[in-house]
Amino acid sequence: MTERAETERRSGHRGRPVRWGLATAVAASIAVTSAAAGTVAASRFDDGTYRVGYGMGEVHPGTYRAPGGSDCYWARLKNFSGSLNAIAANDNPAGPALVTILKRDRGFTTHDCRGWSSSLKRITKSKTKFGTGTYLVRTDILPGTYRSRGGSNCYWARLRNFTGDLNGIVANDNPTGPAIVTIGARDKGFTSHDCGTWSRF
Repeated sequence: MTERAETERRSGHRGRPVRWGLATAVAASIAVTSAAAGTVAASRFDDGTYRVGYGMGEVHPGTYRAPGGSDCYWARLKNFSGSLNAIAANDNPAGPALVTILKRDRGFTTHDCRGWSSSLKRITKSKTKFGTGTYLVRTDILPGTYRSRGGSNCYWARLRNFTGDLNGIVANDNPTGPAIVTIGARDKGFTSHDCGTWSRF
């Protein structure tokens, strides 16, 4: 693991480096979705800023998945002040995305991720060959040793959870050139971008 990989979540990702728990860009003001705006189903929600809870117009705590995209962004919020300190964790995920919203979170904001769902069904065609994105180990991909072509912007992380916190990372790296990683049987997830296709061998 490199020092850069340990301290920086993404290096050179589409020109927008992102640190865990630190936003690169946050709207100056955040409007809270109210009950008057409609009811947010526990299983699905789209772009917007929401309170976390079990009431009308609130997003339930839990783990959610989204198709993601080049401009996808999410943040777990401590409050709605719009300041950097209001962010518990955030990410600009490339490819399929996963996030766990905690009960202690005050809010959650997202845009351009193409809709979040609590359905965690398998999304991969192969469990031993996959590309950019965040995946569930055993559901989407199998534990084992994988290799990819890597590249100057390649990043990977083995995950113990999907909160976006630094302590959610088991191990990570920004390899240069061909990459090899062993995804453990106890890992909850695996995420990577700009590494090409991973194949188990």
